[in-house]
Amino acid sequence: MQTSLAVARKPGPVFPPVGKSDEGRRHPRHPFACEFSLELENGRFVHAFSRDVSLGGIFLETDPDQTRELRPGVKALANMVLGDESLGFHCTVTRTSRDGIGITVNKDWGALGQAVTLHIFKQMSARLTAVRGV
Repeated sequence: MQTSLAVARKPGPVFPPVGKSDEGRRHPRHPFACEFSLELENGRFVHAFSRDVSLGGIFLETDPDQTRELRPGVKALANMVLGDESLGFHCTVTRTSRDGIGITVNKDWGALGQAVTLHIFKQMSARLTAVRGV
């Protein structure tokens, strides 16, 4: 005799996506604010803050003067700043706009997942400390 365990799941993403559902995106975007430093192939650095993240990549808000010469296809090392430490992963610029750039991760999805998780836990810890007054 076999028994079957069914787990009830609510449909839809754990976090609500940013923007309209009819954007035609393969992966929904989720709000995610974190400081980044991009080291470009030419050795130059670009300072940025993430606006959202998805399984397809990250959108980084930047100063237009810093990214004027960036084009899709440019490779970089993205360093996610986490207080006094940072976690890096290789990426490629996929799109540019007036307010920033879209990047996709090059094979380092585990590093990105680790960085996002660490950032979220640090934020949660800081909020709990503030609530507790410790």
